[in-house]
Amino acid sequence: MPKVLLLKPLSLGSDETDQDDNTDTDRFNSEVRVYQIVSNGDVSQIKKLSEQVKGKSIKVGVMSTDALRQAKYSFVSATTIATRIAIVSGAIPAIAYSLSDKMIRQVDEMCDASAIFGKTHEMLEAFTSMIKDAQTKNYSPQVKKAIEYINTNIKKKLTLAEIGNVVNLSSDYISVLFSKETKENLFHYITRKKIEYAAYLYSGRGYSSQVAYEMGFSSQSYFIQCFKKQYGVTPKEYMKR
Repeated sequence: MPKVLLLKPLSLGSDETDQDDNTDTDRFNSEVRVYQIVSNGDVSQIKKLSEQVKGKSIKVGVMSTDALRQAKYSFVSATTIATRIAIVSGAIPAIAYSLSDKMIRQVDEMCDASAIFGKTHEMLEAFTSMIKDAQTKNYSPQVKKAIEYINTNIKKKLTLAEIGNVVNLSSDYISVLFSKETKENLFHYITRKKIEYAAYLYSGRGYSSQVAYEMGFSSQSYFIQCFKKQYGVTPKEYMKR
């Protein structure tokens, strides 16, 4: 399990009881509990925890007497830690930073402290899912190598034959092995990672029809079809979020 990176105590509790009822040790233990769940990629557990503390705040120390500023500072601190954990756990740094930047920008525009606390739960779930996707500790050396090759060469027009050659297996065998271990079709995995990286590119530079070809797709229409299937919206609609 990756080492959990700790900054300041993060506490789960209502605004009224945080300072009175939580000792520094309680808050530290609460922080460890949350980030261990995140670093384990335990999506079901982080969702369960979010339900348990629904309507309550997540704080990282006391950094402002203003409730809105406190909520925003807390969100940025928690997001910074979650981003580091995701990268240490094997997530593609560019995608982790893109998610972090996007969510921080969204929170920066918010004016409701309680809504920001809800956004914190959403952020933790998003990074937990990212970590779950990145973890390969129980995979065979061939599948680990395939994942590493795909992530490193995500802009190339990857083929199953090429990946098979990289891991010294036939394309059929690596496809079966990959599906068995990851519970995901190899071709679908490649497409999903390409679409994720395309979304990152859009976040950094704005919409461009060239992204489809840059990511190795043969046509703009097929790229848009894959993008909409994954995100529920077209690339242009995604940029308006």
